[in-house]
Amino acid sequence: MIFLKNFSVKQFRGIRNLSVDKLGDVNLIVGDNNSGKTSVLEAIMLLRNTSAFSNILNVVRLRDNGFFSPFRLSTFDNFLYMFYPESEQKIIEVGGNINDKDVGVKISGTVENVLVDISEMRERNRRVHEIHDSGIVYEETETAEFQGTIESQNGKDVSSEAIHFNAFTTLSGMRVSKPETVEIVYVSPTDHTNGNVFSKIVKNDDYKNIVLHVIQIFDEDIEDILYIKNEQTSRPIECLKHKKLGIMPLATYGDGIKKVLLLANSIAQAAGGILLVDEIETAIHSRYYDDIFKFIIKSCQQFKIQLFATTHSIEAVDGFLATQCDEDGENYQVDKEDVIRVVTFRKNAEKNKTDARVLTGKEVFENRKNFEFEVRV
Repeated sequence: MIFLKNFSVKQFRGIRNLSVDKLGDVNLIVGDNNSGKTSVLEAIMLLRNTSAFSNILNVVRLRDNGFFSPFRLSTFDNFLYMFYPESEQKIIEVGGNINDKDVGVKISGTVENVLVDISEMRERNRRVHEIHDSGIVYEETETAEFQGTIESQNGKDVSSEAIHFNAFTTLSGMRVSKPETVEIVYVSPTDHTNGNVFSKIVKNDDYKNIVLHVIQIFDEDIEDILYIKNEQTSRPIECLKHKKLGIMPLATYGDGIKKVLLLANSIAQAAGGILLVDEIETAIHSRYYDDIFKFIIKSCQQFKIQLFATTHSIEAVDGFLATQCDEDGENYQVDKEDVIRVVTFRKNAEKNKTDARVLTGKEVFENRKNFEFEVRV
């Protein structure tokens, strides 16, 4: 299912003047390290809701989700790193065509030093430390603030909104707005370690049985996917029922099973929309690629999903291509239209742009077979 037909990134993080079209149902994004693969997924995520600042902040937090450290950057600092650092005029501009409508978002402005209001600081300290009656003397303080606008387009609807955002801006209670275009779900390389990997799977018995068959390639004695209640906290625990071991917490299993369950759950969550997966091969051994990637493609077709997945692995690319081959792996089977696209990015410093090459799966397969074609550069 193709929702996003093309997209462009004029400026976002390290990407400049990128244009990509002729996208497919399954889009494998490859390229050198630091070529902008993750940034492209984030740019697509900006198109989920082009007019809502909450959606922008959601994209800001994607790289920090699950990363807990005393050295973790603030949301405001992460927001500033989305812009090109050496430019005084800060600009992000992303556009595309979703469901035959032109959509886009442009965030522009400057960073100014301002005095923060005392009451705003008091509110922040009350929320974070609950010490508003502790006798602390509050004073005005100077801080950096982004001052600019969000300009958005959704078909014929065009809007503009002012932004004033600094490190003291209250963010609690700011929900991510519903999608204006289609649902877009993002999966990071480490999300499978954070739990909540089968909440959608267990709600659909037919789909759960399909997923069970997939994780049985890791352990054929797994019989069920279920929740049990923690007796102390009454909170549900993700578990697998094992023929020999009984009911075991998912936490006791390896990352491969967790990753497959997360991908299956994310597919159900993204039904009728777009699924973005960063480093899709993470935690999955290459010997399982053919079976798991075949399941991913079939499930995306079942749930009417357009998939974008980054990968560092040529073996992963070959694994996806193998899903479209005959049993001998010699011939690439295309009935009506090739569902796979392989998209390669490369920075072009001379022209201050990011170059993109889009090939069909069949083109890559034949070149790989005949010329050992390298797709990542």
